[in-house]
Amino acid sequence: MRLSRQTESPVNIFGCLDKLVIRLPDVGSRAVPRRTIPDAFALAIGTRIKNLREEAGFTIERLAYESDVGSKGHLSSIERGLVRPTAHTLRTLADGLGILVTDVVNFPEAGDRQRLFDLTRQLSPPRVKALLREVEGSLARYGISKAADSAGPYRERARRAGPAKK
Repeated sequence: MRLSRQTESPVNIFGCLDKLVIRLPDVGSRAVPRRTIPDAFALAIGTRIKNLREEAGFTIERLAYESDVGSKGHLSSIERGLVRPTAHTLRTLADGLGILVTDVVNFPEAGDRQRLFDLTRQLSPPRVKALLREVEGSLARYGISKAADSAGPYRERARRAGPAKK
C-alpha cells in the first residue's frame, strides 16, 4: 500500500490560491521498526513480571487473557524488555496477577528495604497491619515519628478513596 499521492483541488481563498497541492511522504509498506535490543529498565520490569507470573503459576497466554493485555506476543515483548510498558499496562498486569503495581516495580534483590517490602506480599492483611504498627512503634521509640506521621494523610486519602476501579 502506497501512501504517497498528490492531489490538486481548486481553492479560492480571497483570490490568492487557485490550486492547493498536498504532498504526502512516501512511507511505502514498511512496518514500524521494533526494538531489538532490550531497554535496561524495561528488561528489569519484564523480568520481574515474568518471575511474578511464574510464581503465580500463570502461563503467558493465561496472564495476557486474564489481565486484558490481549496479546501474548505483547506480554512476551514486555518480559524480554523490548517494550516499555505504560503505567496502565503495569496496573492491568498487576490486577491480573492479583498483586499491587508496587509489587511489579519492586526489585527485592536491589536491597534490604525492597526485600522487606517483597516479603510482606506473603503476609495476611491483619499481619501486615500488625507489622506496620510494630514498625511505627519502634520508630516512635527512637524519636523518628515524623516518618509515621507523614504517611498518615496519605493513608487517610487512600482509605477514603477505596479500592481502585478496573
